[in-house]
Order: sequence, then structure tokens, then C-alpha cells
Amino acid sequence: MMIEHGYALVGPAGVEIAWWPTIPDRIDLPSAGLVILSAAEGWSYADHAIVARDRTVADPPDTGTATLPLLSRRQVLFGLFEDGFITLAEFEASATAVPASIAAIIAAAPGFDDASKAREKVRFLTMEYARRDHPLTLMLQASRPGTTDAEVDAMWLRWAAL
Repeated sequence: MMIEHGYALVGPAGVEIAWWPTIPDRIDLPSAGLVILSAAEGWSYADHAIVARDRTVADPPDTGTATLPLLSRRQVLFGLFEDGFITLAEFEASATAVPASIAAIIAAAPGFDDASKAREKVRFLTMEYARRDHPLTLMLQASRPGTTDAEVDAMWLRWAAL
């Protein structure tokens, strides 16, 4: 098991609404009618607060094959652009917005409710690194029918060199 350090936006009764490894500069919470600018640990308003919250995540399964490296956010964005997943305009805007192509992939994810889709968008915007076995990587693969695991592994290694 691994511990991921981060922060959570909690609502009534301490229910976690969102989680980030680092707190984004702006948080939109339409369901509560809130827009938080310059958010920081300790922020609170009514029954919402931002608190430090660590997560325990399972280690990736041992598949008996070589482990692929973690990719930084920069490597992922460069790779998405180089391999045509996002346009030049989306690439340039990706520092502050989820590229429309990626938002469409998240929106089409089967079994994701609106809150789950919102979490994936925030995770994309705030990720510090990406793992090959993350569900969004699988969604990218599914967005190009016929793409094999070996092709995604090769893409991953190419992106690691960016």
C-alpha cells in the first residue's frame, strides 16, 4: 500500500467532495454555489472546508512484466499533443484547463456519474504524475479502438522520454 498526501474539500458531515495532491488555485463547486479563489488548507465557509487528507492506495498489481515509469504532468501533456490526442490550442491551454478532447473522453466514460466525471477532470488538472494503470489511461486507449496494450506501453515509454 502507498500513501498519497493531499487535500480534500469536505462538505456537510465531513463528506469528501474532491481530493487533490495539491490545492488548485480555483475551485468551482456549482452544486453549492461556491467559487473558491486562492484556496488554501484551513479555508472554510458554512459547512465546507479544505483539509489535509492522505489517501491509502493499492500498489499496482505485479504483472510479472517490467514496470513502466511514472510520467510527470508535463510528459503526459507533451505526449497527448505529440500523439494527436489534443490539438495545439488545447495543448497551449492545458496549464489551466482540461483539453476538450480529454473532457470528451471523460464525459463518455461508462458508469461515471457527474461527480465522478468532475473528480476525473480535477485529477487531470492537478496531477503531479500519471500511472500507466490509471483509469484515464485506459479511457485514452478505448478512445482509439483497436489500440493494444503493447501499443499503449510503447506510447508510455515514448512519452517518458519527452
